[in-house]
Amino acid sequence: MGNILDVIVRLLGFTGEFQPWVRIVLFGWLFVTAGLVGSMVVGYKRLPERQPEAAGVGNAVKAADGIANSGLKVAQGVARPKILIPKTVDKVMISKEVETMPAVVQHYGDRAIDKVRENLAKLEQDGGFTDSELNTALKPLFSRLAFAEYPEENWDSYFYAVCATRIILQEVAPLYREAVIRRHIENSILILAKMQTESATIYGPAFSPTSHIDRYLTNKTIFLDKLPTRSVIPDEHARREIVGRLRAELDKAGLLTS
Repeated sequence: MGNILDVIVRLLGFTGEFQPWVRIVLFGWLFVTAGLVGSMVVGYKRLPERQPEAAGVGNAVKAADGIANSGLKVAQGVARPKILIPKTVDKVMISKEVETMPAVVQHYGDRAIDKVRENLAKLEQDGGFTDSELNTALKPLFSRLAFAEYPEENWDSYFYAVCATRIILQEVAPLYREAVIRRHIENSILILAKMQTESATIYGPAFSPTSHIDRYLTNKTIFLDKLPTRSVIPDEHARREIVGRLRAELDKAGLLTS
C-alpha cells in the first residue's frame, strides 16, 4: 500500500506542467484506481488448501454409486407382484387375501383330467398335504368308464385317458411320503405305460404315441381328431384283463372310490 502512495505523490509533482482540467481528470483516475487496488488488497482471502481424502473414501463413493445403479437395473427387471398388499394391513387380512387367490389351471377339455389338475393346483397353493389328501385329489381319474371293470367302448377316448392319467401319476408319484403307497403308484404307472403301448397298435405301425402326446395332449378335442384311422381290430378281452391289473394296484394305493 505504501508503494502505491509513493507513486501517486510522484505523479502529483509531475502533473504540474499540465493544464488544470487535465490534472483534474488525471487525479480522478488515480484516486479511482487506487481505491480499487486497495479494496482488492484488503478483501483478499487465501483459499484453504484441499485436504486429501481419507484412504478408501473415493472408492467407497464409487462403489455406492455402482450399487445404486445396479439396484435400479434389477428393480426395473423384476416383475411386479400380482397382488399389492398395503403395509398397514394386518397379518390375518393378508393371509385371507392370499388364500382367496384363484389357481389358474389350463383346461384340457376332459372333465376328469381338468378336475384333478384343479385339485392338485389347490393342494400346491395350500402348502403341505398328506398322502390321503393327495389320493382324494387324484380319485376322479379312476372313477371314469375308461378304468371301470368293464371299460368304455370308445377306444379313442380310452387311449386319451390312459395317456393323460399316466403323465399325471408320473408327476405326483414322488410326492407320496409313504413308501408302500408310492410303490403301488409306480406299479400303476408301469401298467398304464403298457396299456398305452398296446392301445397305440390299433392305429397302425407308423403311429407314434409319444409324438402324438407331445403335440396334442393339452387339448382332448384335437388329440382325438388327429388320431389316425384304426387299422387293427382292438382286443377287448386283453383290455379288460389289463384294466383289472391296474385296478388291483390302484386299490392297494387307496385310489379307487369305494
